[in-house]
Amino acid sequence: MTTAAIFHDAAMEYYDLGKIAKAKENTDIYEDYLQKAYVLSKEAALKGQADITDTFWKYVYTRSAA
Repeated sequence: MTTAAIFHDAAMEYYDLGKIAKAKENTDIYEDYLQKAYVLSKEAALKGQADITDTFWKYVYTRSAA
């Protein structure tokens, strides 16, 4: 598993936790999780761009970060 994939998976977990917090009306926790998800997703996109051999996933990470 590449570093970009690890960052992406962690970002998606934070996003899911954020959705759960929002459903429970914990807006502070929701915003915190979304901020963490964004930072990790951005890092995944940057790491994916650096990996030239992995042509498909670098675009997926970039789109996910957006």
